[in-house]
Amino acid sequence: MKAMKSIIISRVQSNKSENLVWMVCIQGAEQGKNFCRNAYTAMKYAFILKERTGCSISDNCLTRLSHEIKMEKKSKADKVQQMAEELAEKYSVNKVLQLGDKAEVLPRKNKKVVKSTALGLAGLISHNEVTASV
Repeated sequence: MKAMKSIIISRVQSNKSENLVWMVCIQGAEQGKNFCRNAYTAMKYAFILKERTGCSISDNCLTRLSHEIKMEKKSKADKVQQMAEELAEKYSVNKVLQLGDKAEVLPRKNKKVVKSTALGLAGLISHNEVTASV
């Protein structure tokens, strides 16, 4: 009986940098290795590969990927929360009032003037000339 091939997902060292990347490949196949930067894209590619080849995905790999995705989401949420707290502290009303004139004020951008084309000839004729000719 022929052994069923399975899709293996593992974390390996990148050739281009010192970062760790996810390798998705079919067990026993030398060709067809694909490298992904994060766990979510590795899982997406594994399911695409499953559809194309009909191979099953290792349960251990799926469990590990799911756990890693949860950890990545949690770390992103923690970073966003920390940035929000820093911004709230930096631009709080009390702090801005204490700084007074020393507060950092960003310059406003000038709005572009758009000529009206409804008055005739791309806005080159004034409103008075249009009403006088009618």
